[in-house]
Amino acid sequence: MLWQAFFGSYVVGLDRLLPVAAVTCLDDGSDFDLIRDERNIAFCPVDAMGHRRTNWVGCGIDGVFRRRGPVIQEWLGRYPKDSWLLTSSPPCPLMHTLCADLGYRYVGTPPEAIEQFKHKARLFEALDELHLPRVRGSWRQLRNRSYEELASEFGSDIVVQQPLGAAGAATARLRSQADLDGLDDRFLGMDVWVAPYLGELSFNINAAVIGDLVCVGFPSVQLAGYAELGAPWGGYCGNDYTAATETDAAIIADVQQQTERVGEWLLSRGFEGVYGLDFVLNPGDGRAYAVDLNPRWQGSTALSVQAELGAGRLPLMAALFAAQSGALGSSDIRSLQESFRKPIRGSQLNLRCRSRVESTVTEPVQPGVYDLAGDLTFKRTAFRPEDLNGDEVLLTGGVPRKGMVVEPGAWLCRLVSWRSVLTPYSPRLNPWAAQAADDLYSRFSFETAKR
Repeated sequence: MLWQAFFGSYVVGLDRLLPVAAVTCLDDGSDFDLIRDERNIAFCPVDAMGHRRTNWVGCGIDGVFRRRGPVIQEWLGRYPKDSWLLTSSPPCPLMHTLCADLGYRYVGTPPEAIEQFKHKARLFEALDELHLPRVRGSWRQLRNRSYEELASEFGSDIVVQQPLGAAGAATARLRSQADLDGLDDRFLGMDVWVAPYLGELSFNINAAVIGDLVCVGFPSVQLAGYAELGAPWGGYCGNDYTAATETDAAIIADVQQQTERVGEWLLSRGFEGVYGLDFVLNPGDGRAYAVDLNPRWQGSTALSVQAELGAGRLPLMAALFAAQSGALGSSDIRSLQESFRKPIRGSQLNLRCRSRVESTVTEPVQPGVYDLAGDLTFKRTAFRPEDLNGDEVLLTGGVPRKGMVVEPGAWLCRLVSWRSVLTPYSPRLNPWAAQAADDLYSRFSFETAKR
C-alpha cells in the first residue's frame, strides 16, 4: 500500500495492520527515521525538498501529490501494478486520476464525494431533515454590516464561519466593532455562517459508513485556541479522549447517537468512508450541537487508531480500509459495531510555531519517551503510544530536524499521553500539559531565519 496524508506519523498504528510500504506526506521529521528503521516504510515528504516546514492550513492534498509525483511513480514502477493499493487521507483527486489513467487500484472514498458534502450547508441540511438540534444562525454577507446590527440578532458574542475550512482557520469570533473591522477579506467576500457563540467545551468524533453499516467511535474533547500551543483563537490543537471518559455519559451517548443519524443520512445519499463531526456543548440547555461535518480523515483520527489498539481492539479505520480493499465484508464488521463505541483513553497536544516570522530550528530535539517528573527528561527511543507508562509523554508527529526553516503557525510536533491534558469543563490546560508544551517549544531554540 502507498499511503498519502498531510502528516507522515499518522501511519503509526495502521502500519501494524495494513501492508504499508510507502508514505508520501507534507512534513519531514526525525521520528520518521525510527518508523523507517523498524517497519521498513519509505517516506517521501514535501518538506524535505527545501528543508522547510510548511504551514499546511489551506494547502490541498493535491499539492503533496503534485510535488512528489515523480518519486511516487518511480516507487510504483518497481512492482507490478496489480500488487499496489493506493490511498490518500484525505482523498486526493490527482492520485485518483492517476489510478484511473494508469490502471492502479485506488482504495477509499472518491474525491467527488468529499466535494459533495464538505460545504457547511450540507450539515445544516442533514440536521434539519433529521430534526436534530441546530445552532440558531444564518448565512450573511458581512461587508458594510455593523457589530451592533449583528449583536441585536445573535447576541454580543458571535461566531462567523466560512463555508469551507480546516483546523479552525475559517472561524472567527466577534465581540466588538473592532473585531468585525479586523476580519480579513476572506470573510467579507462571501456568504458566511453567523451564529451565537455557545462556549468552550467542544467534542469531536470519528465514524464511518461501511457498506450498509454506520459505525460510530468514541468522542474526544477537542482542543482549540490554546496560546500555549501556538494556536490562534479557534485553531485546532489537539484532542483528549481521557477527558471524555470523565464527561457526563448522557452527553457522550447523545453525541454518538446524533453522529449515527448523520451517518445514516450520508449513507442514504451514497456516501461511503470516514467522516467526523465537531460538536459544541450549549451550557444553556446542556445539549451538544453539531457545528461541522468533516467527510474525511481528521486530526483526531490517528490518535483514535492508536487508542483503540491500546485498548486491545480493532480500530475503526483499519476495519474501513479492510472493507474498502475487499478483505472484510459488512457481516464481519457488523459484530464489531458496539466495540467501536466503547471508551478509549489518550490525549495529544499539537504544538505550532509561535513566531510571526520564518524561524530556524537551531537545536535537535530527540523524538521518543519523556518523563514528566519536573522538566521533560528524555528516557528512551519510541514512536508508539503503547510504549508509554502512565507518567510519561511521547514526542512524535514529525519532530523538525536541526536547521529546518519553519513557517509561522506551522505544526511542529505532538505530545501524546494516556493522561488527560484538561479537565472537561475547564477552559485551561492542566498545569503539567501547559508546562510540557512550553518546555518543549524552548528546546528547539528558534532563531529568525536568514534570507
